[in-house]
Amino acid sequence: MKEFDTAIIIAGGKSTRMGFDKAFMRIGHSPCIEIIVKKLKRHFNEIIIVTDEKNKYSLMDVTIIQDKIKNAGPLGGLHAGLKESNSTYNYLIACDMPVISDKLITYMKEILILKPEIIACENKGFIEPFHAVYSKQLTSKIEEEIKKNEYSLYSLMLKSNTEIIGYNIIKKICENSNIFTNLNTRQELEQFRSK
Repeated sequence: MKEFDTAIIIAGGKSTRMGFDKAFMRIGHSPCIEIIVKKLKRHFNEIIIVTDEKNKYSLMDVTIIQDKIKNAGPLGGLHAGLKESNSTYNYLIACDMPVISDKLITYMKEILILKPEIIACENKGFIEPFHAVYSKQLTSKIEEEIKKNEYSLYSLMLKSNTEIIGYNIIKKICENSNIFTNLNTRQELEQFRSK
């Protein structure tokens, strides 16, 4: 098993505020999901997309799966991705997050020497569940959480050995680019396109 060679993209949301599937919103000439996959392939040989409908994707060299546990939100998507993964550690991102930092991923690789269960980023006092690294060993803990009707990634972080990268370090590594951008509405999409 590889140490850190897998990225998991959560793409099972309803996209109600956007009005259409966010994975396919166009940024420039490409759908957002293709931009994300292309950027992730610079670091990971295995890309897993967890979705509610496998048939809507035709991306090459990408594994497309569905949730094993239904109606469990992003936690269920993470669980499915970890079960499928061939890596001990896995990078988690959502399909509406087109900004990716190569330097942050490289920094996270260095932190793996500490053997955490999760590596997460602080964003102005909030711990972000995406642009985070999760150990494959968390699958049984996630199953226990879901049995207790706990569906929060943040709650999972609190109950795990989580290494947090501070906000000031994030700003420095990412050179002030907002990697936590997620595009939920048409207005946010248009603002992002105009930059």
